[in-house]
Amino acid sequence: MEVEVQGEVHTEELEQGLLDKVKKYCLLNQEETLSEDVMKKVVKCLLQGNPDDLGGLTALRGFVYQYYVAIHYMVEMLYEENAWWTEVVFEYLDDVALLGNDKIRFVQVKTVREDGQDRHLIPSKLSKRESGLDSWLDTLFLNLPHFENRQKYIGKHDSTPKEFCVQFEIATNAPYDNKSLKLYAENTSYQLLEGAIPPEESLKNSLLKVYKKPIKEEGKSVRHQDIYFNHSVKQGAEWCLERFYLNHLGFMDNLKDKIIGRISDYCKINQTFHNESIKGKLSSTKFFPGDGLLYDYVARKIFNKLLFCIIQRTHRDDLPYKHLLVFNKNEVKDWVVDWKQGAFLEIQRDIEHTVQREQFSNCFQELKEEITTSWNTVIRDDLMGALTWIYDALEREAANGNPYVYEQFLNRLFHLNNSNLPSKRTLKDTNYLQESLKYMMVCLAFYPERNFLFSNAQLLFKQGKQGEEAWNIFTLYCAREKETYAQALRRIIDRSKDCLFTQSLKHTYYCFVTHEEKKSLVSEWSNPFSTLIPITHNHEDSEIDIVKQSENIKFKKVEILDNVVTLFNSSTNKGSFRDETYRAAWHELLNQNM
Repeated sequence: MEVEVQGEVHTEELEQGLLDKVKKYCLLNQEETLSEDVMKKVVKCLLQGNPDDLGGLTALRGFVYQYYVAIHYMVEMLYEENAWWTEVVFEYLDDVALLGNDKIRFVQVKTVREDGQDRHLIPSKLSKRESGLDSWLDTLFLNLPHFENRQKYIGKHDSTPKEFCVQFEIATNAPYDNKSLKLYAENTSYQLLEGAIPPEESLKNSLLKVYKKPIKEEGKSVRHQDIYFNHSVKQGAEWCLERFYLNHLGFMDNLKDKIIGRISDYCKINQTFHNESIKGKLSSTKFFPGDGLLYDYVARKIFNKLLFCIIQRTHRDDLPYKHLLVFNKNEVKDWVVDWKQGAFLEIQRDIEHTVQREQFSNCFQELKEEITTSWNTVIRDDLMGALTWIYDALEREAANGNPYVYEQFLNRLFHLNNSNLPSKRTLKDTNYLQESLKYMMVCLAFYPERNFLFSNAQLLFKQGKQGEEAWNIFTLYCAREKETYAQALRRIIDRSKDCLFTQSLKHTYYCFVTHEEKKSLVSEWSNPFSTLIPITHNHEDSEIDIVKQSENIKFKKVEILDNVVTLFNSSTNKGSFRDETYRAAWHELLNQNM
């Protein structure tokens, strides 16, 4: 996965930085001790864009949940009509901050284990103090005085906190299970009416409760220091609580689905395509029945890229460039637009790849039927074995990490290049492909040992041998009736000179040219010079004479293979491709000068 962000981040640095963050999270949030291998697995899942593969690592889902909350607010920033913020700051002071022209919202992300039985929030969970003003609510509201001291990180904001509309939020996966929390869980306006908080409300009283910090001398407590919330947060506990929203965003998987659904909905709005043909292919294909799966696929692509981008920008605690923590609305919007179009193009390419693969499958199936119904029974097993081997070899190459082997096959066969792009096809191309596969099958039927040279070559190479003999190397070029035989030879020789792999071959290889143009490109009837300059002949062999032959290429006309097919498929033939006399005759035929 590649995302362009400011500054190049090396993989090792990214992995180590993220691992350090996981360790820090575990130290602050986990009661149990997790092994280094477990934490490395989390890092691997995140960097590969597969956070769903965390499986049973529920103890660290809270770490990933922080990223999901940041993505949630980035998506809302782009598409929600009432979104006033233009910047999302990750791990600013606490977890996430939303910034607008005159507003700021501090968002603290807190999670419970989703596999536990006691998953509901109660007031004491929010207000429990361990060694000072360190409860969930304390640390959330203490962002306010910290904000005043750290405004230098956000250079454009010159206002004081009092001039900002301030909001506080705890974003959590835990539902609440207490009537007193309902007041804050329904405070979606972040502004309770004056007097809405009852005098004996538990959260307010917990905040106002004096914390007596023990003062130790020589390891013994000698006195206590009284710490008051209102001394640290000048606006007071009730003022903060009036602006506090307890936001239950759902469990991790639910939040992700919610974000992806949100992205999907907005991808459908005003969708434009670089090419109208893409839209037609996407809407008509059977691989994405209906818009639902199509836009869900696009949304998941965007989600994963956003996740990776946040990780890459924020993987270091000692980040030298604090502006990298800030995700601006315009830059995020540009990313999403580009990723959306890129995802549609990926879908188009995947569809075309599937079409290419089906084209091969259909050709193989038709050839199998032809062998079964029309070929001499003596040679059926030989041909079927060679054909099956070709199919299996292509499938193995695809399974071994080359998903575009079919595109490469067609581009080498028809265009003499090694491109991964889908080959432009006509209705005739299917027939050309099927006949080309048939010719390859006949060549390879002579050899019990076979091999495809899947490499960076521009020509389509295959090998065959038996026992201790040397490998015979074959290539095949289909001119598709667009070039004469001589023109095809010139083109093959030119490409072989430019191809490093072809130049590395020291032994002779045999090149069959199929489906060349049989007619003269300029006839006596259409040539305006024919009445002025008599044309005595147009014999193609005279053109071949001036083609400078490469030393180790032996060009063969495909009629050789047609003759082999005719002879082997005759009713009088009693031998197979495996017969030594037939194989000897085949080698003699290959080495004859033409």
